[in-house]
Amino acid sequence: MDDSSKNFNFKYIILKQWIVDNIKNKTFRQGDKLPSENLLCRKFGISRQTVRNAMAQLSEEGVVKKVRGSGMYVNKTFAAATSKTVGILISYLNEYIFKHIFKEIETVLKLEGYEIDLCISENRIEQERGFLERMYHSDVAGLIIEGTRSALPNPNIEYYRKLEEKEVPFLFIHNYYSDVKCPSILMDDIGASKKMTQMLIEAGHTDIAGIFKGDDLQGHRRYLGYVQALGEAGIPVREELIGWFYSNYDNNILLEISIKAILDTLDYYTAMIAYNDLIALEINRFYVQNGISIPRNVSMVSFDDGAASSNLGIISAKHPKKMLGIEAAMRILRMIREGRDAIPPVPYVINTELALRDSIKKIAR
Repeated sequence: MDDSSKNFNFKYIILKQWIVDNIKNKTFRQGDKLPSENLLCRKFGISRQTVRNAMAQLSEEGVVKKVRGSGMYVNKTFAAATSKTVGILISYLNEYIFKHIFKEIETVLKLEGYEIDLCISENRIEQERGFLERMYHSDVAGLIIEGTRSALPNPNIEYYRKLEEKEVPFLFIHNYYSDVKCPSILMDDIGASKKMTQMLIEAGHTDIAGIFKGDDLQGHRRYLGYVQALGEAGIPVREELIGWFYSNYDNNILLEISIKAILDTLDYYTAMIAYNDLIALEINRFYVQNGISIPRNVSMVSFDDGAASSNLGIISAKHPKKMLGIEAAMRILRMIREGRDAIPPVPYVINTELALRDSIKKIAR
């Protein structure tokens, strides 16, 4: 090989490495247009053919992408893969469920060398919007999101569309938006609710009340399981036995006032299905103040199996927090490495077991 051939190969390699390095150090970001052939020829003192050969190989390796009539661009998937940050949006970190989920996600991602950019939405759409805007303008590798007021129309959908166009992989936990096509990971809210309602029915209860969250998908799914169980047993759904609360009442004092107001309006019932253990705790506080005992006067079941349900001795659906966190981390890693289509854009429902306790009293039908 003569000296000119060696020089050609050397400059060819240098050009390739220069482009890759500048993508990694964020000089060139996702979707950026690369310098023209003429500019690269002058910068590196090489021929057009050398530049074209380098670009052809980078294109084959998935580093760059050619847009006919426009030029060469940074491949969005490759740029995302070089980022080592995953953005996470959750409602509340201090609640009994979320800190465990976050811990599992963090453990898996850190083992793979990823950092976390965490945002707490407090279930507020403006907080979600700020997070999505910031993530869109960064080179984040992927996103794990708990939707905000997921049972309601979401004014932030346009930001999800922008992330899709940018080919940023993201998935939802606990819920999803019906008009955003992406993977999600859920506990079996419907199945667990249906099973616990069936247990109440089998114990002779037909006047079964329920308190659910109205602006989050989990509340609707738990309500659906309740409705399905009643329907299959031939028991009519009675609106006067159903109460709804909303995220405006996440303040503890307002939540207590809201639950008390709901309980004051419900018709006679012998059993109660609570949206989660925090609501069960508020319900029990009302019961204690009014001389009502579980299960002597009212049978009760709940969700999440936190300290509250354990202390109260209430049957509760076990939240699969460890598995949910691990699955979320593993799936977003796969999407980062293999592309957004690596995981089907459908809900993955984790089997949900029950913590069985003595909170259901058998009654005569």
